[in-house]
Amino acid sequence: MIGLKSTRVIVIDDEEREALPIMKALAKKCIPCAYFHGANIKELPEETDKFTGIRLAILDMDLVGSGADDKSKVTTLVSLLEKLLSPDNGPYIVIAWTKHTELLELFEEYVFSNQAVPNPISIITLTKDQCEKPNGDFDVGVIETKLDEILRAFSPLKLIQAWEGKNFEAATEVTNILSTFITDEKNPEKWRETWKVQLLNLMFSLAKEAIGESLDKNTVLGGLYSSLNPLHSDRMESYVSELAALMEADGEAILECKEGCDTESKAKINTMLHLALEERSVYGTGNIYMFESDKVPTWGLSHDNLLIDLANREEYSNAEKRGKISLECKYILIETSASCDHAQGNIRAARFLSGFIVPEAAQNKLKKPKEKDSSFIWSLGPLFIEKAELKGIYYLYFSARHLVTCSPDEASAMKPFARLRSQALMDLQSWFARHASRPGLILLHDI
Repeated sequence: MIGLKSTRVIVIDDEEREALPIMKALAKKCIPCAYFHGANIKELPEETDKFTGIRLAILDMDLVGSGADDKSKVTTLVSLLEKLLSPDNGPYIVIAWTKHTELLELFEEYVFSNQAVPNPISIITLTKDQCEKPNGDFDVGVIETKLDEILRAFSPLKLIQAWEGKNFEAATEVTNILSTFITDEKNPEKWRETWKVQLLNLMFSLAKEAIGESLDKNTVLGGLYSSLNPLHSDRMESYVSELAALMEADGEAILECKEGCDTESKAKINTMLHLALEERSVYGTGNIYMFESDKVPTWGLSHDNLLIDLANREEYSNAEKRGKISLECKYILIETSASCDHAQGNIRAARFLSGFIVPEAAQNKLKKPKEKDSSFIWSLGPLFIEKAELKGIYYLYFSARHLVTCSPDEASAMKPFARLRSQALMDLQSWFARHASRPGLILLHDI
């Protein structure tokens, strides 16, 4: 079942006869859905398998039937949603597929008061009476038309949802392309065996290029998936123009919002783009290590060695202010060796640039990287870091003047705090190379 959980739509109705026309209308549009009757708890996902990424929930408001009061009907439905949707599901739209529109207001009240159920960004009514024939059957064509009208309506979710769909198409295309690199074998049994062996050979090549001589059972899958990521990015780049043209009519809504997002939101996006905070045990390029002042390795630098160059002169010259900066800013190291040296096992000495991780409030106490005579400083931020030891908006500062080394064994024994992602890492390495290779120039100026 791994990799098959791609459902974006759920349908809940205690009457299968009334749910089936909705599912048929969705099927005509090649939209998969998951149907739940709501009565049998054994038919629901396990607690650990709740849905994430549901974007459309088509709900019958009354799963209880006559005899129950409105509160019982609504609490039953909200309780079922709680069992189906993860709190981290993300944004979704509710279509009330119902004969009981009088329950909508109470339903919305209960959903928004239940912290375990994600809030729907909108609730749209599609009454069963609108789609019912005189004989009691449902007109699938009418349902399809009504759904089209609802789903064509603008929402910011619509723009992101279109991009989500293309991501799935891009991943599918990569899988399909990799699966075509096989011989033209006609015998079914031999064809299947050839397909299996050649795809595994291709996977080996992809993993080998990513990991190099360190390839083993502990690194092979990480290498494979790391190699697949840029292939997916390549497919997504080819879809940009097509996707933009498809959603062109909805683009003006973005231009109307000129304020942009706040600093914390920008920091969180920057972290997603440039800083990997997941647990990582592999020693490699871009790894960032953080140390308390009393636990800096013997081959590392003291806060004072860094502050003399990184802090503003006013801050550094005052002992009290300098001591405060030392408490606010934590010492960090970043591994800057070439990735290919790690892949090929050619690391003879681990090479680190020293720096600080700086809280937002202390940033003005350090030099600005783009100021005159500060080209030796590289900074990245704002970044939002949410870990046990740190939580809030921070900036990374590294100094090209403070390069330190240790043995690969010592480096491998350390646990990274984070990892700089590829774009930022390439920018840092390029900056450091320019700084290290800048020529000196003797020139007599006319005074």
